[in-house]
Amino acid sequence: MNENYPIKWLDTLISSTLNPRISSIENISQEQSSIIIATVQKESLTIKSKIKYKVFSLTREKHISLFIINHYKSFQILQDQIVSYENYQVYNKPELKQILRIIEKEIQELLSFIELWYPDYLQLDKKTPPTKPSYKRKFTEKVLCNLSTDQTAILLRAADDSKILVARSMRSVFKAIIPHLSTPYKRNISYDSVRVKSYNIEEKDKIIAIKHLQLMIDKIKSY
Repeated sequence: MNENYPIKWLDTLISSTLNPRISSIENISQEQSSIIIATVQKESLTIKSKIKYKVFSLTREKHISLFIINHYKSFQILQDQIVSYENYQVYNKPELKQILRIIEKEIQELLSFIELWYPDYLQLDKKTPPTKPSYKRKFTEKVLCNLSTDQTAILLRAADDSKILVARSMRSVFKAIIPHLSTPYKRNISYDSVRVKSYNIEEKDKIIAIKHLQLMIDKIKSY
């Protein structure tokens, strides 16, 4: 196992191979795309094993904490890179867009994995003073949305794609709105988690989302 940098392959893939600024990714074929997706999904499982193995091999809490925090931040950086690639026209190709969606999903899984297995070490990092001045949010009360996170994700993605909501990226839309929402099932929602759900839509959630949109249309007609 590569103990020193377990995410080397994933980092190279995102930072170099899929980087539209330095690679000719438009030449990636459908077959190559399928291979990349399959490898990413397999590598995600391998990374989890590598992280567990490394943590068990470390004996000092300080070293474990540093290892976990560094990898968590690395996943966040890679996630931001993937999001930035969505602005490049070349990623409008269906097979390339699918690669980004799968990688986003797997990185979110890796972030959730660390949050679930090593929350105490992440808490230690929060004690570090912020580098930028903080501010109080004007609105602290959450708005209850009577939809599941999957259905909410569908509506927000549709609002972004149809340009009803306009922001720098779809991620910006989710980041601005989701923290202020709660659902009947969950009070605190991860905006990245909901955004990833918008790429994995189930037919039953589409039907429910459309049904609620129709209710809104009927209500508007009655005004």
